[in-house]
Parts: sequence; structure tokens; C-alpha cells
Amino acid sequence: MPSTPDRPMHPKIAANFGLRGLRDRLRVDVSGSTRGRILDEEKRSINLLMGGLKPAESNTQSRVIPWDGRCLGVVHPQQTPFLTPGAGTDPSVVLEDAVARRALQEASLWFLMTDGFIEKPLINKFANAISKTGIHGTASVIILYGYRVQSPYDCNVSVGLSVFAVAPHCIFLFHDVKSGDLYVLQAKGSFTTLLPEHARFTPFGPTTRWQDLIRITYEDLSRVQVPQPTRLSADAVLLPGGKTLDMTSLYSDTLSKEETIELLADYSALDVILLAAKTRGRDQDVKQLWEDKLGEVYGHRFRDSIVFLVFLSTLCTTIEDLVDGAIQSECQTLMPSLEWCCRELSKLPGISTMAGLTPVGSPLLGVVNDTMPLQQALRVTFQGFQSTIHQSPLLEYPIDGFLVLVRLAGLMEDVSPEDVERFVWMRLLHYLAEQHVQLQKKAGPGEASTALQNLVNKQTETSNERGAGIEAITDRCYAVPLSALDGTYLIPSDSDILEQFLRTGSPYSAIADTDKYHAALAVFLHLMATLTEGSQQIWDDGDLFVKLQYRADKLCRTEDGLRDIFFEGKLVDEKGAVRLITAAYEVAVA
Repeated sequence: MPSTPDRPMHPKIAANFGLRGLRDRLRVDVSGSTRGRILDEEKRSINLLMGGLKPAESNTQSRVIPWDGRCLGVVHPQQTPFLTPGAGTDPSVVLEDAVARRALQEASLWFLMTDGFIEKPLINKFANAISKTGIHGTASVIILYGYRVQSPYDCNVSVGLSVFAVAPHCIFLFHDVKSGDLYVLQAKGSFTTLLPEHARFTPFGPTTRWQDLIRITYEDLSRVQVPQPTRLSADAVLLPGGKTLDMTSLYSDTLSKEETIELLADYSALDVILLAAKTRGRDQDVKQLWEDKLGEVYGHRFRDSIVFLVFLSTLCTTIEDLVDGAIQSECQTLMPSLEWCCRELSKLPGISTMAGLTPVGSPLLGVVNDTMPLQQALRVTFQGFQSTIHQSPLLEYPIDGFLVLVRLAGLMEDVSPEDVERFVWMRLLHYLAEQHVQLQKKAGPGEASTALQNLVNKQTETSNERGAGIEAITDRCYAVPLSALDGTYLIPSDSDILEQFLRTGSPYSAIADTDKYHAALAVFLHLMATLTEGSQQIWDDGDLFVKLQYRADKLCRTEDGLRDIFFEGKLVDEKGAVRLITAAYEVAVA
């Protein structure tokens, strides 16, 4: 999910009075789930936003559009106190109403106020309606109302993302109805001016904590100046650099070579397109077309841009070959020279961006910039917080590119071997998740689930107590060596993946040649079995991997003394594995 903002490109200001000087439209969710405190806080927010305007001004400039399962008309802000909860929750009804739709199309800014309890099909319908109506080029504010749960990531953010994905100037807020605090979940475009100097927005993901998020007031929000709306066609997306892209040109393959090269060079634009495609919820055939085309674009970008890094990798491989096949004395001068060459080349600016280390939604986007040397970017990556690792682009890197960066990190004195080992372990787990998703796509969820269950459980036969027959008993595996997966669908016999990982050196040896990770690997496989059991199709291995990390983190919080299998894999013993696996199946049943 995206979490780091794009700075506005000299927007054309619509008015000199910030939000309070604009024609705004406030879409207020008055469904049954908002009854009581949530609806009261929605009304209070409107009063705060209107606080700087005289009644005559607010009547002229602002409108409130209440909705539940129906659009309840367009009213003046002074009528807000009379709003009452209704029934049903479908945000698209506002765009289906002719009067409300026109009011939104004429607005300089629009708000979406909701508690987020909306079914996924209706969210997809809403995302498509936004683009068809042409309001996705208008600045927008999404305010999600609710009570603070354990993590911001547990909130109902889907409807907010459907707007955030396509709006060039947008802020996504959480309003705590108990305390009245206003948290920034995501922001981009003109709304990044709310960020304090020398600060950056916290990445939004499974490990995000409430105390990490920036808090603002409605007064702060009212001072933001936004650009005039950009009128866009239904399939158009406004990219971070200010250019408009017709998304149909991607899957119809009508982009010119020059346009394609320009798009490939703009990593943030590519990721905006990916998020927009995901939130529109096309049917599976069209969705697959999107994925295939965009996957081709990403693969092309990687292969074209990594030539320099492949050269560095070749140097690393040459060092290995020299050690294996030459007299040691002949290598004493050449080996340090080649290692020095790798380190010096990685100090050159811009390589980290060329390598695709900073897609939109990655925590690294706010840290790694166009001029930062790869060496510095690797330090940030390998020494970062756990939240950085959760969404690190390294984990989705093609394995050859991953090896390049791991080998380079290993040459740096201030990147510890433990940090490198953790990333190799995480990349290996990500590969296993990729393989499971691939089997799901080829053979179906049921067969993939059965194959995984056969790997993590042992079937033994025993005589029953009366000796009347044989019965099968299923025993869970609480320790699984990596070698046990060799030749299975997770590590096919015709794959060279283990040979590739072997090139990382000692980090992989600690995983494959010792029993330190056996218990953690068993827990990972059981977790994946519980999350993928049944008939649900999983299309994105990255999403599956984040869910696995989130589930592991949640299990560790239930009892003291449990270790996180992703970040502390080698510290998980068999007793801990038994507790984690048992808890995982209990959660799945519940």
C-alpha cells in the first residue's frame, strides 16, 4: 500500500484563501453504522471546517451531500445538525444522482466522510464511478471516522484508497471519535505542505503505530491551498510529474516507443498506475490483462536499468571464481582491487533510483532520492526498521538483482552480517510464497492447499484400541529443514534457485546448513497453510507475504516470549514453534 507523498509540481492555486475559499462539497455517510458518536463527530467536523466562514459565505460556497443506501440530496451546511442515520451504505449513489453529481463536478474540492464499513464490490463500483464522473482530477479529502484499534492498518481503509489512488492532490485522515484527534494516514500533492519541516510521513503498513502518525487539526487543513481541478477522461490518470496518461493505451499496447521509454524511467508514475488499476476492481480477465502488461513494463524496466548493477555482480562472481580456481597468491592483489571497485562504483549517485529501489508505497521513497549513492541507499535498506523490511522492494526483486545488492551490502563495513542474513532469509520466504501463488494460479486454490498441507503434516497409520482396523493420524511438523522442500512444488527439481541463493555466501549457509531456521520455516509454512486454506484465489504474492508478516506479528503479541519468525527466525526453537503453530490454527478456526 502507498505511504510516502509526492511533492506538488508548482500547482496553480484556485484561490488565495486555502480550503475555506473554495467551492467544497462534503459527502457525509449517514448509514446505520454511523449512529451515535460517529455521526456526531462528522457534524462537528463540518462545523470546524466552516468555522472561518460567515453563514452567507458557507451557504454560497459549500454544500453537504448526505448518503446511506441512497443519495439524500444536496443541502446547506446550516442543515447539518438535522442529519439522521439511515440504512445501507453505497457511496456510488451520490454519483448516480444527477443533482449531486453536478454539484461534485462543479466543486473545487470535495470531502468523503465515512466510517468505512462498505462492502468490497461497492468500493470497486465507487472507484469506477469516480473516474467515469470525471472528478478524479479534483483535490479531495477523505476522513475515516472510528475508534482507535490496535493498529491503524486494521482500520477500514479500502474506500479511502479507491480515492487516493487516482487523485493527484489528496489527503487520507483518521478521525478518532473518542479523542477527536486527527491522524494523517496518507497525503500527496498540495497536502504534503502539512508536513513539518525536516520531517516525512510515516510509512503506512502492518507495523504502523498510532504514535508514528502525524496529527493535524482542522485549522491546519483549512490553510492548505489546492490547485484548480483537472478535467480528466474516465480512463485517464494524472501522474506525479503532472502529465496525463490514458490507461487504455497500456493494455492496448498503443504507446509509442518514446512514450514507453519515458514511462519506464518514471518509477513513481508506474506505481500510481498499478494502484489505480488495483482499486478499480476489474473482472479477472481484464485484471489479468493489466497485470500481464504492467508486469511486462516492470520487467522491462528492471532489465534495461540494471546493466550497471549486473556489471557489479559480475565482479563479485569473478572474485568467487578466482578463489575457487586460482592459486591464492595470484588473487591477493586482484581480489582487493575488485572489491574496492565494487565499493567505489556503488558510491556513484543515482544508481539506487535506477535499480527501482524506491517505488511509490515503499518506505524508502521518502529516504532514497535521485542523487543518493547506492551504497548509502543499501545502508538505509539493510539497517532500517522492521516497517521498512515489511514493504521493502528488495523482497520482490528478481533473484539475480537481489543477489547483486546482497553481495554489495556484504562488502560494506557498516552493514552487519546479521542484517544481510535476515534479508536473505526474508527473500527466501518471499520466494516460497511466490511459488505457492503460482501453483494456485495454475492448478487452483484447492490443489495448492492440499499440496501445502501434505508438506507440513505427517500421515501415520496405527491400529485402533480394539484392534479392529487401521486409522490414519495426522501429525504436524514443528521443524522443517530447507532440504525437505527440494523437489517439491515450492522448490522444483529443475529450478536453480538454491544455487542462486548459495551465491550469497555465509548468510545462506546459516539457513541451509544448520538447524537454526528449521522451526521458523515450519511456522512459516503452517501460517501460509492457514491463510490460503479453502477456495479463495490469491493473485498477488506481495499481498500474501504482507499478510503472513502481519499474522506472525499478531501471534507474537498474544503471548510473552514468542519470537517473530521473519525478523528473529533463528531464535525460534521447537517449543516456540509448537506454540506459534497451535495459535495459528486456533486463529484460523475462530
